[in-house]
Amino acid sequence: MKKLVLFSSILAISFGSCKKEDSQIQGPAPSTYSPQDRTTSVLNPFENLGALHNEAMDYVGQSPNLGAMTRYQKYESVYNFNQTYYASTKMGTEEFSTFVGQIDLLVAAGKNAPAELYRNGKINQRMRGLLDTLYTILLETAEGGLPLDPVTMTGAVKTFEANVVLHYGMPDANTSVNTDIAMVMAGSAIARYSYAYWYNANINPTSPWHPIIKDDPLSRTWIGVALADIGDFFSSTCFYNDLSVWDLNCAWANGAEASASAK
Repeated sequence: MKKLVLFSSILAISFGSCKKEDSQIQGPAPSTYSPQDRTTSVLNPFENLGALHNEAMDYVGQSPNLGAMTRYQKYESVYNFNQTYYASTKMGTEEFSTFVGQIDLLVAAGKNAPAELYRNGKINQRMRGLLDTLYTILLETAEGGLPLDPVTMTGAVKTFEANVVLHYGMPDANTSVNTDIAMVMAGSAIARYSYAYWYNANINPTSPWHPIIKDDPLSRTWIGVALADIGDFFSSTCFYNDLSVWDLNCAWANGAEASASAK
């Protein structure tokens, strides 16, 4: 019960402080409601991007020499997977070095990552407020300082998504070019899948990723791998018209490449 109260308080603060200062991305006017009462989930129209993230990680995990692969080699593997869904130019080693430096900075920022993304001009103010809530949920701890199990975390994030839809309306999933709210919903779906994927890889000895990311559960290094995905999803340069529309496929490809090469 205490955990539910905490999540409700976080949601109330986030949605109470959102401002629609960007005229080109105005959403529907919010109705009068209490976030604490909205505990049901909605069907996220970008659920497929989360599932696709896990498919990409499985693809890289099939490499027979996974444990000996460099970060760049893991990136090359997931890049090859991504080409089926989003054609892009492969980074060279120098560009990749800058890329992983960005990943590591966002992971180290933890709950301050949304502020860093905003400061660097990657997200707008409305997104920052929403991502503050999402990051708080992802980095929440259970009793004894242990990370939230995926079921608890998923329930909290789905409540977050339901409130986003209630406040701003359901984004259109029929186009890859979409609004800031679509980016938040897509990033939220990817966060759920990535968190569960790396949580299970950390505790499951049969996962090909287990020897690479296994760690003391209290230090939770594996969460950094999950946060690499969501951080680079939002830090990609896949936006147009002064942060008004995004190419979701482009952003997804960036996030998947970050997740696979984060460690």
